[in-house]
Amino acid sequence: MKISCDIVRDLLPLYKDNVCSDASKDMVEDHLSGCENCRAYYEKMSAELPEITSGGEDAKQIERDRDLFERLARKLTFRQVMTAGAAALILLALYAALTSSAPFMVLARERVAEAVPVLDKRISVDDVEVQDVYRLEDGSIYCSFNVNTYISSFDRQYVVEDKSSPEVDVSASGGNTNGISLQRYWSDFPKAEGYSSSFYFLVPEELTYYREDPVTAEHRLVRRTSDGVYFVGKGGEILPLYEEGDPISDAPGDIEELVQENRSAHETKESEGWMPSALYSENYCYVLSFNEKE
Repeated sequence: MKISCDIVRDLLPLYKDNVCSDASKDMVEDHLSGCENCRAYYEKMSAELPEITSGGEDAKQIERDRDLFERLARKLTFRQVMTAGAAALILLALYAALTSSAPFMVLARERVAEAVPVLDKRISVDDVEVQDVYRLEDGSIYCSFNVNTYISSFDRQYVVEDKSSPEVDVSASGGNTNGISLQRYWSDFPKAEGYSSSFYFLVPEELTYYREDPVTAEHRLVRRTSDGVYFVGKGGEILPLYEEGDPISDAPGDIEELVQENRSAHETKESEGWMPSALYSENYCYVLSFNEKE
């Protein structure tokens, strides 16, 4: 690759002090072999400083000044290299933090997004309306809801526990869930108004998931009755779509048929290797309509 003399001369101090990368070193040497002007420039840089022949304090001071400047030049070059290395490590750490799927990193990103609302892409609970809630013959909860805004994609699913108030179980991962969130990308914000979607979320009577032990960091299988069905929105706000103890009707025949039809479709995909194991097989969020123009 041909490079300009100006770039080579900028690199020559690093090359002379042997602190540039191997790639930069090869590039400089290749240029010097074919450029007489830069080669002469480098030879002048590498030439010995003339000996100081004048005696007395002036000569000693000049020698001390020369040593000082040489030390400063080496220190500045080393500092630049260290600064660039530190910046690269910081960028690498940030990339790992932004892309990691580890539960604690996902939680950390959500906490940052909640603290800086512009970073939180989850749909607000204000845009969600509960429609129908039924109990199926197998005990699962069918909960349909509308979203009155543009949706870019599904975000993630959560395990929500209802103690004194609903809260996300941050140590839970995998398995069945009873909370869901949707998101809108920043690029889709202009489309927010005038769209609606509808879904139904199917939550089994018994949740099955893994919980991380805070001491040993081991994951153990947990089985418990679901407290309800929840939508987790912008800022971590939780909207109960159904809570244990709320009045609930048995599902009519057409709903039972719809769920059975969708379950059969998922079981077919599972058998073809498209879906996870049967541990997840009773926990779905089905799209009834998506981003329809009002």
